[in-house]
Amino acid sequence: MKIKITTIIGLLVMALDCQAETVLRELSWADIASGGGSLPGEVQTDAGQSVEEYIRLANTTDEKKTLSLLTIDEPGIKENHYVITGQVRYEGIEGTAFLETMNHFGADQAYFSRTVMDSGPMQSLSGSSDWRNFQIPFFINEGNERPTKIDFNLTMPGKGTVDISSLRLVEGNIKMDLPPRVSGEWWDDRTAGIIGGSMGVIGGLLGALLGIGGSLIGRGKGRTFSWAILIIFISVGLFEVLFGLVALVLGQPAHVYSPALWCGGLFLVLGISLVGVIRKRMEQMELHRMRAMDVG
Repeated sequence: MKIKITTIIGLLVMALDCQAETVLRELSWADIASGGGSLPGEVQTDAGQSVEEYIRLANTTDEKKTLSLLTIDEPGIKENHYVITGQVRYEGIEGTAFLETMNHFGADQAYFSRTVMDSGPMQSLSGSSDWRNFQIPFFINEGNERPTKIDFNLTMPGKGTVDISSLRLVEGNIKMDLPPRVSGEWWDDRTAGIIGGSMGVIGGLLGALLGIGGSLIGRGKGRTFSWAILIIFISVGLFEVLFGLVALVLGQPAHVYSPALWCGGLFLVLGISLVGVIRKRMEQMELHRMRAMDVG
């Protein structure tokens, strides 16, 4: 059986697609049980609670256990992306557990998506937690066939108890629930990715300008231009490093200070190394000029 992991690109496409969200299935554990379906846990009902119906699943051993919860035959997926969503509560999870969909395409192809992230709707299950939302998305490349079957599973590496609410299968323009922003942090991890990418673009542009300056120096021109760009390059790196250090000292999370420290450190190392290169290049050009004058 061929297995692949869904990619972050799929999540980004979900956010950009303009089609409407459509609920394909409302999946009730009580309905599955009353219809003769076999469930690996007991269906619970708590009237008046935030989740009125859920299935309770437990692993009482220290051995890894994967529970097959339900199978959706012929799900009727038409769009390029879909998600199974619901709520989950857990207690005493040893190790890291996760929810999983296995998406079957024909008889010999299956691709999985799992809740294995550190936070957000695809966060893994570890320790204990009150009810929280979860989402397991899947992205299909444009033009590919649609799934013929979807399996929904729970994997637990050891002891623990997991409660899972009734589920929904949704397709189209799916709104992904983002993890809450931590109080006091300067920006979230999504913004950090944008900032890191912007730093890379700035570094690339300055590097291109330095390349132009080096070419001009080879023709006896552009000394002032090259030194000015190099000073800007080093200054940007120094600013980013200082910014990252301040963020680190003030207790900001890693996604705030890491891009600044990494990019700024790279700018500084490259910039300082280029000082000697440009200086040597200029000395060579001056020597050639003096030799040419002597010959003349």
